[in-house]
Amino acid sequence: MLLNFSVENYKSYKESQRFTMIPGKYRNKKEHVLVTPQANVLRLATIYGANASGKSNLVDAIAHCRYMITNGVVNDGFSKRIRQSFSYKLDEQFVKLPSKFEFEVLIENRIFAYGISVNFGDDEISREYLYEIVGKTEKLFYDFDRSGDKFEINLKKVSSGNKTRINVYREDFEEKKNLFFLKFISDLKLSNDEFIDDIQRVFGWFSKTLQVLSPSSRPVDLIGIFNEQSDSKIVQIVDIVKSFDTGISNITRKQISPDEFIQNIKAGLPSSANDAIGQLIEKINKLQQGDEVSIVIEDEFYKAKRPDDDVIIEILQFEHCNKVGLNFDFREESDGTKRLLELVNMLYSVQLSNRVYIVDEINRSFHPNMTVDFVRKFIQLSANTQSQLVVTNHDAALMDLKVVRQDEIWLVDRRNDGSSKLVSLSKYSVRDDKVLNKDYLFGRYGGVPQIYKILNTLGS
Repeated sequence: MLLNFSVENYKSYKESQRFTMIPGKYRNKKEHVLVTPQANVLRLATIYGANASGKSNLVDAIAHCRYMITNGVVNDGFSKRIRQSFSYKLDEQFVKLPSKFEFEVLIENRIFAYGISVNFGDDEISREYLYEIVGKTEKLFYDFDRSGDKFEINLKKVSSGNKTRINVYREDFEEKKNLFFLKFISDLKLSNDEFIDDIQRVFGWFSKTLQVLSPSSRPVDLIGIFNEQSDSKIVQIVDIVKSFDTGISNITRKQISPDEFIQNIKAGLPSSANDAIGQLIEKINKLQQGDEVSIVIEDEFYKAKRPDDDVIIEILQFEHCNKVGLNFDFREESDGTKRLLELVNMLYSVQLSNRVYIVDEINRSFHPNMTVDFVRKFIQLSANTQSQLVVTNHDAALMDLKVVRQDEIWLVDRRNDGSSKLVSLSKYSVRDDKVLNKDYLFGRYGGVPQIYKILNTLGS
């Protein structure tokens, strides 16, 4: 689980800003808090702010860290001009300073602090560290600080064989200033010991547990998602979709011939795409027995597979109002229903495993009531796991103390120098029965455009 995240000198975040999932001293909605021996943790956080205030930049910071860490390098094809844009550009001094990020995470009832400092312009990691937090003490795994010429690594929990290999590889690693040690060690074929196991636990949190979704994110294998079958105690994905009252009563997979598939995709694509279509057909025809491939083209989801000698192609369709045989394609659904179908696997998967979902603009195409229902459903279905949902949102419908806790509401405001400031609503004194969304829209807590001031000025 995510406990804390800090960011400094990244896009609109100039000075260090800290986002926390540690609950405040509120007694309402206890089901929103997971109690563990190490820490109490919130399952939900909602982030509000005006356009260009920095909400998406906070999500970008987390997503960018995940991308770098899981790929193991700072620069993965970015030009120097693009890399320099990752720093706070409104103060030229900051362009030359490192961008700093720190995660505190709870993994199997242990707390780890992992931090990186990156000089994007120079394509270098100036510092990378990993500690375990035990009570008020920090236990070192490693701390590589190139700016201070400090390379500390705790090899007490490393087996003798691994110790020799790590020391050999360490010399090679120290010369490569754009590689992350977490990924570097995870990729080495070392025998299991306490040190290696813990390194892989932390790396696994970034690569598997942490999931970041942009407004345009969509699953590739939506047909496969709806094929999922599991224990009867688990709420099935079809039942989750039906619970949102979109009119969908069942999810079906219609089998079509390769010729129909070609006609479908050619009808939706310009003639200039014929070469790409030909390459796709060639790839499908080369499928080996037992292979399958998922295809997303022009708002349609297909799956091609070869269970035996022949290729089978399926298209995802939806039954409405229990009218069997009268099916709708994905492209025929409303924008809100499409968005729900793209995100619904979150609700299914949190019943099965621990996930931390960061979703930018969850309200895109959603009716306000559906956003509220989605969040409530997440809390309900994740009750038996250590899963969390962090969302940015423009819709004030979620800013309701009947739906969320006060410490689950965050505001991003833009200062006069253009930098972003992150503030928890816990900083304000708010009654439990307060109508928050009205005060928020009038700018009492910040984080909204000054539209009312502008309108009042025009009116006078």
